[in-house]
Amino acid sequence: MGFSLVRYNKDGTVDSGFATHGIAVRTIGTAISGAGSMALQPNGKILLGGTSTSGTVKCFTLARFDSTGGIDTGFGTGGVVTTVFSGGASELTSLALQADGKIVAGGKAPVGIALARYTANGAIDSTFGTAGMVTVNQGLQNGTGLSIQTGGKIIMLAEASPNPYNFAILRFNSHGVLGSSFSMDGIDTTDILGKSRDKPASSLIQSDGKSSYADSPARSPPAHYWDTAWCVTLRTADWTPVSESAAKYSPISARAITRPRIWLCKKAGKS
Repeated sequence: MGFSLVRYNKDGTVDSGFATHGIAVRTIGTAISGAGSMALQPNGKILLGGTSTSGTVKCFTLARFDSTGGIDTGFGTGGVVTTVFSGGASELTSLALQADGKIVAGGKAPVGIALARYTANGAIDSTFGTAGMVTVNQGLQNGTGLSIQTGGKIIMLAEASPNPYNFAILRFNSHGVLGSSFSMDGIDTTDILGKSRDKPASSLIQSDGKSSYADSPARSPPAHYWDTAWCVTLRTADWTPVSESAAKYSPISARAITRPRIWLCKKAGKS
């Protein structure tokens, strides 16, 4: 029960010089746990983010490995950091690194979506939110797709009610407060393409004008196996729509652009 990490050579073969035969494992607790997000720090250390169980409650969990695959015992406790949100289970689904080295983690809250911020060495950042943590309900769930804008503003994606099937983007300032300069209350909700289910997946801040490509796994509610599509919507940094593209079962590419943009990728279902 824990996190595992595999490193590959450029030709796709497993790097046998990394950890043990190319595989690093960190046992975390005795219950089911797993990693779902990764970030590479400037010093070459590798962060994994996911979920483990503290007592009987699921919680945000970070583990850090050094460049050789060894667990970094200088991070948290024995290389692991756990954060429990009050009210029940939480699940970490996304990581992002700030320019100052701080680590932002996001995912599911007991009710709504959750964020937490840490120093580069894994200490909870008490200057962020309340005791380093932020939760937002307002009909939101399944937070994901973290990215950091210039100036330290934090972008997060989520599913929004009704059902919840709509696409939501949230923007927080560097202290974890929803920004009133962004869609009035810091949350913008859109029924992209008018489909039956919007499934946000990832966001990418583009600052150098080069082409950007994005895709996300298509997933439909179990009771409805309708056609699915890939969708990319392009917005300016202040969320003004620029373009939207979609196609069945194939990734979407975009031409080069010359201004900083927010790329948003989600799954669109067709009833």
